[in-house]
Order: sequence, then C-alpha cells, then structure tokens
Amino acid sequence: MRQLRYLYRFICAIILTAICTLSFAWLWRRFVNHFVEKSLLLGLGNTALACIIYVFTFLVVGQFIRAFKIGVERKSKLLASVILTILLTNAIEVLFSMAILNNFRYFRGFVWRYALLSVGQCIGCGMLAILMVDVYRRFVPPIKVLIVSGKDNDIKQKVDQIYYKYRVEKVICADEPDEVIRREAERHEAVLINDIPAQKENTIVKISTFALLNLVKTSDEIRVCEQQAC
Repeated sequence: MRQLRYLYRFICAIILTAICTLSFAWLWRRFVNHFVEKSLLLGLGNTALACIIYVFTFLVVGQFIRAFKIGVERKSKLLASVILTILLTNAIEVLFSMAILNNFRYFRGFVWRYALLSVGQCIGCGMLAILMVDVYRRFVPPIKVLIVSGKDNDIKQKVDQIYYKYRVEKVICADEPDEVIRREAERHEAVLINDIPAQKENTIVKISTFALLNLVKTSDEIRVCEQQAC
C-alpha cells in the first residue's frame, strides 16, 4: 500500500507537469512563429530545449514547494502550492525565453502572455489537483496508527483532525510490557510515540523496527506525524 501511494503521487506529478509543459509549448510556438523573423527558432531542437527547461524548472519548484504531495497536504495547502509553482515557473521562464531568443525586447510580450497562460494553468491544474486528492482519499485508506503514550493527553484528538490520512486504532500506555507493545505494533501500520522516557522510547523503537513498521516520533505531534508517516 505504501508503494501504491508513492506511485499515485508520481503519476499525478507527471500529469500536472505534462499539462503545464504542453500548454507552454503551444504558446511558445505561436509566439515565435508570429514575432521571430522566418521562424528560425521553430525547429524541433529549440522547442525541445525550451520545454526541457520548463519541465526541469517546474519539477524543481514543485518539489521544493511540495506541490506534488497529493493526499499528504490539506486541499487548501496543496492548491496554494500548485498555484505558486505555476506562477514561479512561468516567471522564471520569461528570463529563459528571452535568453533562448537572445532578444530582451520581447520582455513585455512574454510577460502578459505567460500571465494569461498562468491563469489558465492555475484554473485547470488547480481543479485537477483537487480531483486527484478526492480520488486518493477514496481509494487509499488511512494509515492505521497505534499510539504509545506516556500520559493522558489530547494527542488522539489531534491526530483525528487529519482523519483522511490516519486512523487511530488504539492508544496504549508506555508502561505496558514490551511483549504487549510488540503484539499491538504488529497489528498496525504505524506507531506514534508521544511523551515517554528516552529509555522506553529506545525499546519501542527496537520493537517497531523488528516489526517493520513506520515509526512516528513526536515533539510537535501532528507536524512530525505528517512528514514521516505518509
């Protein structure tokens, strides 16, 4: 199931990148064909170069801003990341486009055309990203989590806030015997450790490693949980 999550996110990233790149390539060819004398840069090699630069920029920016974390981030945060990735990529591409044409007098022409392109891409990719999240939540079940806690607190309530990613199956006390914790850990996909002594924590780490489970250590519980158990 974990590999399925990664595969789905990879496919989603490819789809978003392809949509933005193809729309960019269409606009690029129209611009060059209209403004550049004799359309010297309409050759396959130059168009491919422009597209390769665009793909590389889009992937780097998107990875840095977490625009491809389908099913990991909240919809609002993912949507903002996708939009910001598109805007930054197209802004950077203005400079690359002028460099390829070796003529900076096209600056204004590129700016307003890429601005319109960005609007279309943001609407299309934004709607598609939301659909991808819905599909992910429908077919990929939440991770079953076991909470091992040192004292009573509201950690379960905090994890329940991201119900679409994690489902707390059970909460046990860290004072339970190691064998009990081992048995319970083997029934879950992830173990969340919260507020327990270091010695006991090391013991649970060994148990979880033996059971080949995802270990989630928490200081700021929800933040670390989202980063490591997804």
